[in-house]
Amino acid sequence: MLNLRDLIASTTHPRSTNNNKTVGHSKVLPSFFSCQDWQVTLVREVIAWLSRYFLVGMQRVKYKLSLQLLLVSLVSSLYLLIAYTVVAKVPATTTDFSSPEPNEAKSGGAATSTKRVNRNSFSNASANLKFSQEMDFKIGNALFRRLWVSAPASTQSADGLGPLFNARSCQRCHLKDGRGHPPNANWPEDNAVSMLLRISIPPKTKVEKLNILEGRIPFIPEPTYGSQLQDFAIQGLEPEGRMFISYKPITIKLNDNQSVILRKPIYKLTELAYGPMPPDAMTSPRIAPPMIGLGLLEMLKESDILSNADPEDHNKNGISGRAQRVWDTESNTLALGRFGWKASSPSLRQQAAEAFSG
Repeated sequence: MLNLRDLIASTTHPRSTNNNKTVGHSKVLPSFFSCQDWQVTLVREVIAWLSRYFLVGMQRVKYKLSLQLLLVSLVSSLYLLIAYTVVAKVPATTTDFSSPEPNEAKSGGAATSTKRVNRNSFSNASANLKFSQEMDFKIGNALFRRLWVSAPASTQSADGLGPLFNARSCQRCHLKDGRGHPPNANWPEDNAVSMLLRISIPPKTKVEKLNILEGRIPFIPEPTYGSQLQDFAIQGLEPEGRMFISYKPITIKLNDNQSVILRKPIYKLTELAYGPMPPDAMTSPRIAPPMIGLGLLEMLKESDILSNADPEDHNKNGISGRAQRVWDTESNTLALGRFGWKASSPSLRQQAAEAFSG
């Protein structure tokens, strides 16, 4: 590639230029001062044409008119060169992630929101949302924020909470459409409103084992407490129990021989109101994930996702990506899992229904 200085030199003295020479090369070329081969040819031809025109004009037309026409042509050619360069320029893949990459301002394409960055940034609609779709978004956002109450109530549009639950609204877990967090302390100093415990037991019968093998169910819920511990209840009832978290310090040695101390969480179920759990009951903590970008994930073609699967790590990068197959309750067939910490839901519709049912 040639910069502008070499470009002019190659145009005026073509025999003295080494066309294989790379001067002023940059991996990402932000301006028109670096050109590709076709652009070099274009500018060389433009300058050659302008030079011939100027010489002819000097001989046949008045000097002043020729100079004006030459300046207009030069300016027009410069704008043309800039336009072609900007359109054709594609940044190379970067290895430096310490700062934003060129063209990274719209990582979501035309859907990227350009509104002010603040605590509500995750709650903005797609920038390319049609006007006719704005009502759907705003109604959905209102339901996401709504505080539900138990029935009977003075309102009939927000009743039906409970009798056992984890939160009174979607946003209580997914804070401002972002992710949740572990409690700062155990109950009653703090609650785990944006974090829950999945509960399951090992399959015991042939039917249970077959259903898991065929992917019809992801796990076997605990017989009394179901698939997750619900630590809130409506008036007059007791919550199922509480999640108690303690931490064990673990020393980890790094590659540079330095050591750091991490905290390993230990989860325990306390204050169980409806009887003890079997000794083989298993728990899995879940922090509410962020909501941003889920629509874009649902738009991805299944073939594009599967093309990145590498279950046997053939490329030897240490990552064995496997596609998750889960049961789609609408089609009653296996489908590609996309949503949830373990890709346990095939669609946003099913994911939202499972979250609502608790």
